[in-house]
Amino acid sequence: MPYKDKEARNAYYHRVEAPKHLTEEWRKNRAPVQQRFYLSQKIRVFNRLGNKCNWPGCEWTDPRVLQIDHIHGNGHEERVKLTSRGIYGKILKMDNPQSEYQLLCANHNWIKRVENHEVRWTWLHQPSNKGKQ
Repeated sequence: MPYKDKEARNAYYHRVEAPKHLTEEWRKNRAPVQQRFYLSQKIRVFNRLGNKCNWPGCEWTDPRVLQIDHIHGNGHEERVKLTSRGIYGKILKMDNPQSEYQLLCANHNWIKRVENHEVRWTWLHQPSNKGKQ
């Protein structure tokens, strides 16, 4: 054991050191730079994917409601491996990102997920009878 004295061992294992990204200096100086970089990457990715919802007949162009959709439905596995920043980088490096990704508004993205059984909630897959008589 690194410390035979119980108090010293507890002090070592329960030490409190603030992670670098939680320090006040980092928040003032570094965080805005990273936020601007992330936003610029997001804008470039949306431009490459057409800047509008790809659902037929939908004309949404507001970036606040647009979401990147994995056409083949493997989004969860890829997000676990790459995170959103990694996916942005991958899309920017691809020659033809429209073969794997598309932009959908939030409503149409959920409709696609339910229709393709990409969500686990079984109650979403059954049509509602409310309002029908």
